Amino acid sequence: MKQNQAQKILAAAAIVVQKQGIANLTIDGVAKTVGMSKGGVLHHFRTKDQLIEALVRHTAEGFLRSTYESYESVPPGPGRMVRGLIENCLDNSDVWTKEIRGQSSAIFAALAHEPKLLKPMRDAYDELFELLKKDNLPPGVSETVLAALDGIWFRWVLGFGPVDQSLFENVSKTLRKLIEDSID
Repeated sequence: MKQNQAQKILAAAAIVVQKQGIANLTIDGVAKTVGMSKGGVLHHFRTKDQLIEALVRHTAEGFLRSTYESYESVPPGPGRMVRGLIENCLDNSDVWTKEIRGQSSAIFAALAHEPKLLKPMRDAYDELFELLKKDNLPPGVSETVLAALDGIWFRWVLGFGPVDQSLFENVSKTLRKLIEDSID
């Protein structure tokens, strides 16, 4: 997919935040990183706050897109949403990119800077929770799977220990067994 100018600017903003922190995010720094004039960046985002807000919304939209793709990627049946999440998150190491890690780090910084920006991410999670309700699994099973996946993601983004293929395989196997046992 070809990125438009606004998407390129958001990607550059995430790089600046990851390298220098949210407090040091400037329109000039983003312009330099993306390789355009300050006026070019200001054409899309009139203020630093608009840029940060757009970065959070863009991430929330990507999360939702990925959630629905995960859901659609597996056949219907009990645990469809969590099976899709396991497949997308643990069986597909392609989603664990340096770019996604940088965006995630930038989002953490943005949310710490301005907590009101949590709304788009909360809304995205609300949609995910609605899909989890349709999983028809016993109480706690879907929530356990999601908590495990969130935990791995936080561990990876924050650099709290190794996150590698061995971890993915072990957790995937355990979560799949939990789902299977809950259906029987």
